[in-house]
Amino acid sequence: MPDTRSRERAGHLNVIFTSMIPWIADKPWEFAFDPDRKTFLATQELHFVRNALTAMPVDVVPPKAGPLRILVAVAQPIGTTKLSSEQEEGVIRRGFQPLIEAGLVELDVLRATTPTALHRWLSATSYDVVHFIGHGGFDLDTGQGFLVFEDDKGAVFELTARNACEIFCQRGIRLVFLNACETGRGEAVGTSKRKADFNRGIAPALVANGVPAVVANQFSVRDEAATEFSQHFYWALAQGATFGSAAREARIAVNYSTSHDTIDWAVPVVYARDPEGRICEYRTVSRDAMRTPLVASSARSATDQHELRVAVWDVNHIFPDLESTVRRMNAVQPRFGFEVVDISIPLGAWQRPKGHKLQLNANIAARGLNNKRQELGVDFLFCIIDKPVMYEEGGEIFMNYNCWWSDSGQEPV
Repeated sequence: MPDTRSRERAGHLNVIFTSMIPWIADKPWEFAFDPDRKTFLATQELHFVRNALTAMPVDVVPPKAGPLRILVAVAQPIGTTKLSSEQEEGVIRRGFQPLIEAGLVELDVLRATTPTALHRWLSATSYDVVHFIGHGGFDLDTGQGFLVFEDDKGAVFELTARNACEIFCQRGIRLVFLNACETGRGEAVGTSKRKADFNRGIAPALVANGVPAVVANQFSVRDEAATEFSQHFYWALAQGATFGSAAREARIAVNYSTSHDTIDWAVPVVYARDPEGRICEYRTVSRDAMRTPLVASSARSATDQHELRVAVWDVNHIFPDLESTVRRMNAVQPRFGFEVVDISIPLGAWQRPKGHKLQLNANIAARGLNNKRQELGVDFLFCIIDKPVMYEEGGEIFMNYNCWWSDSGQEPV
């Protein structure tokens, strides 16, 4: 490895992992660690991607100049409280809003997705990316991965890897992003009487059948980490980054923004037939566009007539109807103009004291947000969170409080 690095001093190093031996291929190689430098390879100068061994030719689509055209297909997660269609779309659009505001993404949302609806949509309209939100798994009896949809009557419908390939492949789709747990895994040795075939998992099957790149999850992943990864991954792709480079940038972002749970950055698995493949032509994003993720222009214009501006941050995405609630609050009074923002937790703010559950250290969080109010252009920063809050006052630690206000003279958080 050192010799290889020395030959690539002027650029990055692609590491392409391909194996048809299931007990090797199914291991989490994204955690490969360099003991000399004490760093994980996938977050350093290496671009780590996986490939599938296949004779099927890949869809060759040249890079485009315009924004990414993304179809978000939502299959209602099992066992969760159903949201209204308006709330559901609001949550999704909020995650993509920074990219839309910067002119990097055009978005369509397909709610309560059935296989029939997805098939008709993809056969009639051209998209660069399909972003699936739902559930996935692997059936040990049939030896195939599957995605969970609803059927036409609202019941659970498991779409096999073979049927998924028929719907997604050979349609000019450049990337399939599976925001669903365990879609990046294949069949392991000893799970059935058949000869194990790693390419029968959802992600490797799609790549083996011609999709240029697939992002999937090898384990369960938290929503906020998945959102962070996808935002940075798409941001990089839309500026002309390669699949390998975009994956590395997204891993770095998840690593620092969700530092309380250190494995999240390695859960997404990136399959690519060519790590140097790209969706968009290279372009430089203006400084104004770089700032748009903080406050949407539509939210800023809606508070122009209010006396004070208040940034509202849903820290771990627990308030699905936040945008419409904020609009109603702005409409009934002229004093406080509320704006929904999306920022990252400061490093070290998440803590797990011995004998306690995960908590937010308010003092560290406030210090980390020290200049954020000026950066946002607001008078106050209001944070919504469903985790306990701990803080230090007069040398004493207070735990399990669900509210905290900054002291007089400090940043108004």
